[in-house]
Amino acid sequence: MKKLLVLLLALAMLLCFTACFDWDNRDRDEEDDTVEAPATPEAAFDLWFEAMTTVADKEITDATLPPEVLETKGDDYYDEYVDGREEWLKSNREHYGQDVTFTYEILEKETADEDALEEYRRILEEEFDIDSDSVKEAVELTYEVKFHGSKEESSYENSVVMLKIDDAWYCYN
Repeated sequence: MKKLLVLLLALAMLLCFTACFDWDNRDRDEEDDTVEAPATPEAAFDLWFEAMTTVADKEITDATLPPEVLETKGDDYYDEYVDGREEWLKSNREHYGQDVTFTYEILEKETADEDALEEYRRILEEEFDIDSDSVKEAVELTYEVKFHGSKEESSYENSVVMLKIDDAWYCYN
């Protein structure tokens, strides 16, 4: 009887624990589905890379762009993004194999000088009505992207500018 009582107590504790612990986030509010804008240029690049090499959720693609830029893109931007990414992925699957994956390595990080930062501020203010004082920093990341597939593998180097606007980092490309 004592063993049965211990077993029932353990089972009750396990059930209580699983009921209280949100294993798969079933109770998430819609607000929890938003993706916070990244706090570092590397985190922003990681988010941007995911958005560029997959068909990412709208919340992820939205987090790669400043709100003022999203406003200018209009409601159809995400559908256009999905079409472009699906075509890009199809092309890469044909070339590298259906199992193609993409990885990257940041090779260099260089902070932009004041003249370059002023130019980014001017462009963002003219094109997207982003207050120039909110553009705090610009960093150029040089990276190597690698394509891994069953048919072929390749890599190339590229660079991208990341901008800190207010307290968040975004890709400027």
